[in-house]
Amino acid sequence: MGRPRLSEGSIRETRKHLIWATQNLIERDGLESITIRKIAQEAEVNSAILYKCFQDLDELILFACVDNLKDYTRELQSLRHQMKDASALEIYLTLWELFCRYSFRFPECTQHLFFGRHSGRLDNVVRSYYELFPEQLESISNQLLPMLWESRLGRRNLELLMPVLRDTTGEEKILLINDLTVAFFQSLLNHKVAEKGQADDGILTGRMLEACRFLLSVPE
Repeated sequence: MGRPRLSEGSIRETRKHLIWATQNLIERDGLESITIRKIAQEAEVNSAILYKCFQDLDELILFACVDNLKDYTRELQSLRHQMKDASALEIYLTLWELFCRYSFRFPECTQHLFFGRHSGRLDNVVRSYYELFPEQLESISNQLLPMLWESRLGRRNLELLMPVLRDTTGEEKILLINDLTVAFFQSLLNHKVAEKGQADDGILTGRMLEACRFLLSVPE
């Protein structure tokens, strides 16, 4: 006789357990060192169970990277509430500062989420993640949900950039500024990863905000 099939509830709890185990490994040893065997050892399960819960190792890593940003999501919600009367420019720069702070803290995860070869799967992963952890959405406003569901960093940035520029700048230039902003952020993130975490987060964040201000000030 074969092994009994896991119930839906058991799979759900095992998925959570594997996500947390993978997140712990990423934080302790780095994303590049992750293997199925290491995750199984960390979670104290048979490695075969991973394939009953996730499509493959890459999907599990995506889930763990999303989990790594849960503190960012909570602070994002708090900031949006505090800045309800702020200008579009203040919101734009403040949210970039917050995103940089967490991105440079977990550079490998951010790179894997938004610029990795499996980033195209992120939409489905994010929605599945919050189905596993619905309690994390309890304090999230309906205004913020579209940003969470949107996996493409360029689209997320454009939603914040449009209110800043749409009254003074043509759409073609706004799209160019958006592309350049995301590209510059990616270059800083790549530098952080290449330096194995040694690059100063504060300096990188300052450069990103300086670039944002510069791009917003370039005349027509």
